[in-house]
Amino acid sequence: MKKIEIKIEIVIFSILLFLITFLPIIAKSNEGDNSKDIITKPPYFEFILNLNEYSIFNSAIVSALDKYGGVIDFNLKMGKTKSGIIWKITIFNKNDIKTIKQWVGEKTVELVSSIKDFSNLNNNSQIALNTIKTLAVKVDASINNPVWEKLIISGIVSVTDKEIFLNYKGNKYQVTGNLIQTIKQLNGKSIVSEAYIKSKNQIEIIKFLPQNKNTLEIFIMAKCKYALKAVNSICNFINTIPESKKPHIKIHYIFFLKKQGFTSLHGEDEVIENLVQILIRDNYNNYLLKYIEHRLDDNQSNWKDIAKKTGLNIETINNIETKINTKKKSLIQSEYDYVAGLYGVFNKSPAYVWESMKIENLNEIDIFQNLRLPDKRRCSK
Repeated sequence: MKKIEIKIEIVIFSILLFLITFLPIIAKSNEGDNSKDIITKPPYFEFILNLNEYSIFNSAIVSALDKYGGVIDFNLKMGKTKSGIIWKITIFNKNDIKTIKQWVGEKTVELVSSIKDFSNLNNNSQIALNTIKTLAVKVDASINNPVWEKLIISGIVSVTDKEIFLNYKGNKYQVTGNLIQTIKQLNGKSIVSEAYIKSKNQIEIIKFLPQNKNTLEIFIMAKCKYALKAVNSICNFINTIPESKKPHIKIHYIFFLKKQGFTSLHGEDEVIENLVQILIRDNYNNYLLKYIEHRLDDNQSNWKDIAKKTGLNIETINNIETKINTKKKSLIQSEYDYVAGLYGVFNKSPAYVWESMKIENLNEIDIFQNLRLPDKRRCSK
């Protein structure tokens, strides 16, 4: 028994020693993971080649490696387009793209040197010269137009006498780009931006939206049972949240744009149902969630019958029908511009945007951590 007790005491002492020694280090490491700084990633370089261009590119690389040795690092993807097979080259190191440019130049000299009579070029020589020229142009264009990683960043705009900043998690980033004058008008307001971070403490904003604080936007197809269930469950859950913390809910509707015009996944019936719910949302908003609840129970009846069950009177129902008949195109276009144009939601019902940022999993939002949706499937074409 004594031996066992001694062993247990040694184990416990070892564990305590480990915790005392390493917990501060672990804590410090975790603090680093939660850094408030945005990590600035270097750009990468990309170009697309056809068969002839790739043949010369590959030959240039092989010849140079055989001559100089070493390693050159790039990603290669092949794909088929309407114009034929393409090779997509992606290079992540600036020195590598410069080296490739040099090697392509050496290959150009080699090809030109092999031509004895420029006044009497055969077909193969003409193709080779044109190909090496277009290859060199593409490599140069890639160097001059590096691809920066786009980030989604939210923050509050602040304006001084000479500069504009975006305040993000305690840090200030100077705003650059073509949208400076527009953003300047939003001093003190929150925005969600799509941006490049090309240098420390600078942000080049290429697109932005005013941030809808404490607001969940749900994008649905009105005949999608999964979406209707989700809306109903989310609204019931929100009713359990204290009034002071209760988020706002906005519902939007998904249309598809095709050559023949606008349509929806479940056909013309869903186009009309989308419009009915849009008009109730915009003009009789207090009835929308009740209407959706009734529609969830009965997905087959005419919308007018559902509207009557909801409590809308005959005059209101007639007004909705008139607007659908007279303003159908403009109503759809306006909704499509918001849903697809502003947020890039073209498919998947339901889709979610929290505080103006798209999100896949609602449980990642603190206030919705305990939400349990009955069905996580989505309608999708």
